[in-house]
Amino acid sequence: MTEFQDIKDAAVAEMESYRARRQKPKVYIYDGNGMLMGLGNGYIEADFGENEIEPYEGKLVLPGTHYLAGWLLDNRKTPKNVLVRAENCGHRFTGLASSIVGEGADGGSTITLTIPDDKNLLNGVIIRSNPFLPASVQFPKYFSLIGPSRYMLKLALFLNIARQEMNLWTIPDDPLDPRTWLDGVQPWDWQYMVIPSSLVLDNTRPCVITSRWKTWTEMATPIMVDKKLRLTYRRWFQGDPAPYPGCLVAREGQCFFDIVETDTIEGQTSINGGIAQGLIREAVAVADNFVDEVFSDVTDSSEPIESRLPGAWGLVGRHAPWVNFRSCHLEKYSYTVKPGTAVSVSTGGKSMPGVNEAIGAFIKMGFNVAGSIFFMPTLGDTVDDMVKNFYSDIFLAFDNIKSPFRTKQLGWIHNEELFVSTDQANTLGALDAIRQGFWDSRSTETITCDIRDGAPYLVGGEGWGDLALGDRVGVQIEQWMTHSIVQRVTSVSWSDSRENGLRWSVTVGNPNADVSPIRQLQQRVARVGEAIKAIGIG
Repeated sequence: MTEFQDIKDAAVAEMESYRARRQKPKVYIYDGNGMLMGLGNGYIEADFGENEIEPYEGKLVLPGTHYLAGWLLDNRKTPKNVLVRAENCGHRFTGLASSIVGEGADGGSTITLTIPDDKNLLNGVIIRSNPFLPASVQFPKYFSLIGPSRYMLKLALFLNIARQEMNLWTIPDDPLDPRTWLDGVQPWDWQYMVIPSSLVLDNTRPCVITSRWKTWTEMATPIMVDKKLRLTYRRWFQGDPAPYPGCLVAREGQCFFDIVETDTIEGQTSINGGIAQGLIREAVAVADNFVDEVFSDVTDSSEPIESRLPGAWGLVGRHAPWVNFRSCHLEKYSYTVKPGTAVSVSTGGKSMPGVNEAIGAFIKMGFNVAGSIFFMPTLGDTVDDMVKNFYSDIFLAFDNIKSPFRTKQLGWIHNEELFVSTDQANTLGALDAIRQGFWDSRSTETITCDIRDGAPYLVGGEGWGDLALGDRVGVQIEQWMTHSIVQRVTSVSWSDSRENGLRWSVTVGNPNADVSPIRQLQQRVARVGEAIKAIGIG
């Protein structure tokens, strides 16, 4: 009897999930204080989604006869801000309307709302040099942190949100109300918060953060791209589960930001495969020449435990991809192949640091010693000034590296050399420039496609579909290839209109287009150097 009940419960749950996916998306409209003003149902068109880092610009078109039309276009209302929330298959979009346009003609009228999602709020968070001091006194010159990427980015965001919300060195919004002087002490009264996480358990790669009054987005974007991190947000409303484990109090409409690790090709994942043999588990490593990359099959791959759990939708698509599309599943696709070009990269123009200085020092020392015999102790300086142009930037002034792997790949007939610009040769910067030159001239294959929802895989938010933002999926065009190209889902959006109905749009990117590993190393070194120089050590 128990087994029968379990089967029945599973069937009922599957039916409820199916019904939930068939429901019409829901749109809620709030005022600037988070008070629900009404529903956006009956819309003409809706377009909402999410990008990994950058804000997604949503769109909502309502008929001019909508019952909230007058309120939306009333510029004298208080508060003036309009918050829009859209729910569809586990995906929640929230954002403040940046513009509200009413248009009319003989055929009728419409109201169009343009809504950047809540990630746009972080463009208004400036990372000050010292968030604990007033703006007129900022010491040290640069805000600097070093440690695990995820924790440090969240810490920088939290410190400056606290500065804003706690009214440090500023007068409260209503100084005559004694309660406003204590509002910032209570985090549940802040309009946005950072989900806490453990420094000890953070296994993301380390980073160096430096900022001198940059916005958080400007400071954090290159680091998140480098470390394969993704910015997430979610506003909390009544009926939702707790924003994070251990959260006891939250305010209606409060926005919670988090940073999650999305994808990396430096561990086990899939880069290619096929319909017959499945997606192949591979790992990537940098070759001994610091230029080429070697992909090797993983024979003892570890299977994530989540893949064995029932209903584990959208949980294992990053490190253990399994979704594989064929051309019959795609509405539109474009496949591009670009062979590699140069097999040798050169750079330079100036001698490596210390070479010119060492030659000049020997010349000065030798001629100064010789000149002192004839009572001319500064003879070396004179001679050095005369011959400096002859020895400067002559020795160790250029670098050249040739790739035997690429030479073999491209064949006998191929382009030979590529010159890339850099300041000095035989430095980490020169190695970075050479590596980037090889990276930019490598062989590439890219595919972009529009995917149908439910044919056969379902798209949705985390836990609502077979693939979600950040997952890897395989794509195979049978008439052109016998293998699958594994790409990352870089954007997920949905639109609903009276003409076309509800449609999901999935954009897949090219995982091989990620920044090269040596480039990542050089960026980290550059940030360390920038931080040291900024605080006056270097």
